[in-house]
Amino acid sequence: MNKAPDSKKRFKETLKSLLRDLYWYFHGRRIEMAAMPVSPKSFLFVCRGNVCRSPFAEHLARRIARERQMDRFRFGSAGIEVGRAGPPPENAGEVARVYGVDLNGHVSKSLEEIDLKAYDMILVMEEGQLNTLKNLFPELEKKIFLLPLFQPFNSNSPSGFLKYNIPDPYGKGRDEFIKCFDRIELCVKRLLVGIT
Repeated sequence: MNKAPDSKKRFKETLKSLLRDLYWYFHGRRIEMAAMPVSPKSFLFVCRGNVCRSPFAEHLARRIARERQMDRFRFGSAGIEVGRAGPPPENAGEVARVYGVDLNGHVSKSLEEIDLKAYDMILVMEEGQLNTLKNLFPELEKKIFLLPLFQPFNSNSPSGFLKYNIPDPYGKGRDEFIKCFDRIELCVKRLLVGIT
């Protein structure tokens, strides 16, 4: 059996990953976190389609706030590219339940259905989404934040591309949803600890 094609493919993937992280090492230095608003009480989580990442963040934040008796906070979610309203994929719901989050009943919403001005903080999952929202809504620039930057820093913290992006698990397997939801959980907990 010839292993050369497999090792060549792995080498290309490794090289691609290294180059991507090198790009983000330098590019990420230009990404500035907006100053946190004073006593924010409303939070909108945004991702691409509002079926995996942002609804999980919304419902997780709501659950944590309820457990900590933080009744004054309000949470929502929306998507930048919602073709038609729909529920989360089945594996998103299954993995979300592991985190004590129920996505049943969630139906995706587009940004057009949301009053963005009604939120104190708008949190996106990727740097590209940050730029998109800032271009679409320049008047809200000071309210738009990159959720991955709320992850607590330690020796296991992601670097390169992953430091500034929480990749979309849509269409992928259970392991990718777990990785994604683990990151979102760390970031949402840090966000809520920082405002209480």
